[in-house]
Amino acid sequence: MIHSVNKQHIGRKPRPRVNIMQRCSIIAYRKCGISVDSICKETGVSRATVFHILKSWNLGAIPNPQKKKPGRRKKTTEEQDAFIVDTVENNRKLVPRVVQKMLLEIYGVKLSLSRIRYRLQVAGLDGHVCVRKPLLSDVNKAKRLLWAFRHRNWTYEQWKQVLWSDEKKFELFNSKRRQHCRRRKGEALQDDTIQATVKHRGGSAMFWGCFRGK
Repeated sequence: MIHSVNKQHIGRKPRPRVNIMQRCSIIAYRKCGISVDSICKETGVSRATVFHILKSWNLGAIPNPQKKKPGRRKKTTEEQDAFIVDTVENNRKLVPRVVQKMLLEIYGVKLSLSRIRYRLQVAGLDGHVCVRKPLLSDVNKAKRLLWAFRHRNWTYEQWKQVLWSDEKKFELFNSKRRQHCRRRKGEALQDDTIQATVKHRGGSAMFWGCFRGK
């Protein structure tokens, strides 16, 4: 079967969409009594589009001909999304499963864990492993800041006279750090895929060292 082709549509550029600012301008110009030709000239919109917007305009309401967004409808409201973000901001170590339980108890909405993580990612709250740092009280933080403030103008020669020291404890076995491996099905108990442990902590070694400018 041979289909006829309309040559007028070949190579025609797509008609630009009218945004909300142009629609508001068209309504405002019409309220001021400006003619359709002048509106077309000021806004750069065709006559047919201006007539369509003016026709659909009812009782001062600005039409919004945007199409319905594709995809599944959101299960939560803006208030519930704000509750998820505020709850995690108040307690940064709160896991999504606890947030899911709180959302169900307060709002009666059961949201999946993946959706809760997505809401937090949209708000800029990404998941990370906590950085391990020594426990410091507010007094210790203030003392450290005061020490840095008093020594901010020290010269290079003065810093060379300081003896820098530190200590480190190494556990021989039963390390608390998780080890990762790659294995196939049925290889979970092979010697090269397990993390060996011993009873009674396994022992440890403490090292101390120091250095100075010279």
